[in-house]
Amino acid sequence: MNILRLGSQVRASLFACVASLSTLLMVVAAAASHCADYARAKLVCVQHFFSIKDPTQPSDSSPFAKIEDYPRGYPRLSALQSSDGAFAIFRKFGTLHVRSLLLAQAELASLESQLNAVDTEERVQLYLSSYKHDNNQRRPFLLKTIKTKLEAYDAELFRFFQLSALDAPRARNIRSFRRWMDTFKPLIQEESVFLQLKADFVSPRRNDEVGFLEEGIERVVRKTGIGRKFLQTDLESQKTSDPDLHYFSSHRQAQLARVLHTVTASCLLVIPTLLLYVVESQKKKLAIIAIYTITFATTVAVFTRARRHEIFAATAAYSAVLVIFIGNVPSP
Repeated sequence: MNILRLGSQVRASLFACVASLSTLLMVVAAAASHCADYARAKLVCVQHFFSIKDPTQPSDSSPFAKIEDYPRGYPRLSALQSSDGAFAIFRKFGTLHVRSLLLAQAELASLESQLNAVDTEERVQLYLSSYKHDNNQRRPFLLKTIKTKLEAYDAELFRFFQLSALDAPRARNIRSFRRWMDTFKPLIQEESVFLQLKADFVSPRRNDEVGFLEEGIERVVRKTGIGRKFLQTDLESQKTSDPDLHYFSSHRQAQLARVLHTVTASCLLVIPTLLLYVVESQKKKLAIIAIYTITFATTVAVFTRARRHEIFAATAAYSAVLVIFIGNVPSP
């Protein structure tokens, strides 16, 4: 009887577990269905949101799809200078910034002298030793004025240093900008004088990874047209209809330059290795090492933006590899 009672209790427990599990599964299924309905509703809302085009953005039906579609004047000039970082050329007004800083510096120096005079002429030691008990009304006024002018001076000085850290535009970018300005003449003569002050121009900071090779690729494509279809995507080709303006994808330029860098680095390592293996004369081997070490160092210095200590380290490692190869690999 005890065994039968125990078996019935086990069956009852199993039925209770199954019922609880079924209830839990039903709750989970209902929650999943609710979440799926909510996700579908959100997806419809998102699709509807993105299907609405922003009227301020240029589209196929926008009258300002290309640079030439903007009205001649400041609108078209703004479109050009915002189309690519190469045309983001502006004056920094270095002389005016320095003039303003010098004026602020002179004012602060005068206030400093006045404060020193007030402190020196003070006869009550308590006024100098306590802020709460300082009854000299001129000192708090000077300190408040100095604080206000110091904040303005520090902010202006910091902005000037940030401005001075910007790169000067490349000469060819300035020439292209001037050529475009001479062709379309968007501004009157009086307001185009800034083009003659190229020593005062600044541009955004260039990417440290972009070196002579990327610039050379762009120059070759501009002159010969070779590789234009690869470097110019639909986004770049739709910016302008002017045959003298060329826009190229910086991402694809970087990809092509990376491939050329890889091929060059491989050749500079494989070719001297093969020559050192074939040549038997020690003098010729030393000459090969010297020639390719100089070639490697020159390539790194010209085609990359490596720093001087990085050039020395890379050249030393390269020459060490060739020297070790001589010592460990026997001649045929």
